[in-house]
Amino acid sequence: MLKPDNLFFIIGSPRSGTTWIGKIFDSHPGVIYRHEPDAVNLGKPIPFICNDVDMYREKGAAYMQELALVRDARTNGKPPIFSKNFRNDFLSNYRTLCIYALRYGGAVIPSFNRWAVPDFTGPSQPRIVIKSVSALGRAGLFMAARSDSRILHILRHPCGHVGSVLRGERLNKMAPFPLDFVNADSASHYDLSIQKLEKMTFLEQAAWRWVIFNHKAMQDLEGNDQVMTLVYEDLCADPMAVTRRLFDFAGLSWHKQTEEFLHSSTHSGDGKAYHTVYQDPLAAANKWRSELSRDQISAIAAIVRDTVPGRLFSYD
Repeated sequence: MLKPDNLFFIIGSPRSGTTWIGKIFDSHPGVIYRHEPDAVNLGKPIPFICNDVDMYREKGAAYMQELALVRDARTNGKPPIFSKNFRNDFLSNYRTLCIYALRYGGAVIPSFNRWAVPDFTGPSQPRIVIKSVSALGRAGLFMAARSDSRILHILRHPCGHVGSVLRGERLNKMAPFPLDFVNADSASHYDLSIQKLEKMTFLEQAAWRWVIFNHKAMQDLEGNDQVMTLVYEDLCADPMAVTRRLFDFAGLSWHKQTEEFLHSSTHSGDGKAYHTVYQDPLAAANKWRSELSRDQISAIAAIVRDTVPGRLFSYD
């Protein structure tokens, strides 16, 4: 039976490259990958933004174990699907069939969305990698609750993030986000209030959300050697070398399947699809430079430039 030990979390804001990075880790044949299991198990009553770690430490540890064992088709069937060294070809093909049957069947019969996809790990204990765009406010709790875990915190250039969020809004791909991020303790650094946020444009609200959530994660994880911060654009500039460093941090060996995926994901696809892992990464990372107006870039920079996460980037 799979034991949820030594968990590896990939966290970041939505539209920050976390899906591509998650699939890079999934391409390792010794990894069990869970794609956003906290969208299925919300972890109530743990607050989405946890400012009191001690109060929720025990519940946090239990919740992390639950996330590691979420097995619905959405969490376990994000394409592409990779071969694993703990499954033979028959079990791999059967599992893939289950995934597609449940994904397409769930559109007709909603109860299918709750059915579990078999892991078929046998006696082996593969590394469990969990990707989340909802965990920045709980990152400190996760690290305190399970100190044997590791966290990779992804930060994309705020103009790239906001530009992608704005495009998602135009395409009806992004649901409106609540303004309750102002409740994070990190918001106190910037004298924010819900009243001030409500008077802002959507662009300004999106920029502040990027600041507050990433500041909170950086503040709560500061000084922990089980945590690594990655600027998404660094990975885009040199995918192979940076991925090797990421795997070293995670304690994973290098494998040809990852090398092949890195090549295929960066050399195919036209980048037009909103949700895709197949595109020129540098072109995708820098799309904001032509997508945003000069005034929009200036508005974002005015908000983020002097913030804790914003200082990691330039705005020329």
